[in-house]
Amino acid sequence: MARKPTDIVAITLRVREGLRRKLHHQAEKREVSLNNEMVRRLEGSFEHGSIELLFDAFTGSPENSLLLAIIASALSFVKRDKTLKDDKERSEFAAAVISKIVQVYLSGEELSRDAFPDHAVLQSVDSVAALCLHIHTQFPYQHGG
Repeated sequence: MARKPTDIVAITLRVREGLRRKLHHQAEKREVSLNNEMVRRLEGSFEHGSIELLFDAFTGSPENSLLLAIIASALSFVKRDKTLKDDKERSEFAAAVISKIVQVYLSGEELSRDAFPDHAVLQSVDSVAALCLHIHTQFPYQHGG
C-alpha cells in the first residue's frame, strides 16, 4: 500500500554529535522534542526557496535581491566595526561603502580589483565593499593582495 503525504514515517538520520547537541539545545530552549525541532528546521529549509521568490518579486529581480543582500552584509560589518567612534562616523562610512558597492555593482563591468584601489587597506571603504561583494558573488578577494 502506498504511503500518503500525511503519513508519519520513521527514518534514521546520522549527524555529527556537535550538530545533535545544537539541535537538542534549541529544542530545550523552545520546549519541544528533538524530533519536533528537526522537523521544523527541515520544513523551514523548503520555505526558504519560497521566501527567495517572494523577495525577488518584491525587489523586481534576483539581481536586485543580491544587491540588497550585499548591502545588508556591509551594514552588518559596519555595525560591528569597533574602530568607528560614533554614530555620525559610522553612518558616513556605511554610506560610502554602500555607494561604492552600488557604483561597482551597477556599472555592468566585470568585477576586478581595479575597481577597489584601496582594497589592501584594512577597514577602508574599498576593502569592506570588496569583501561584501566577494561574500555574495564570485568576485575574488584577498585582503592585502
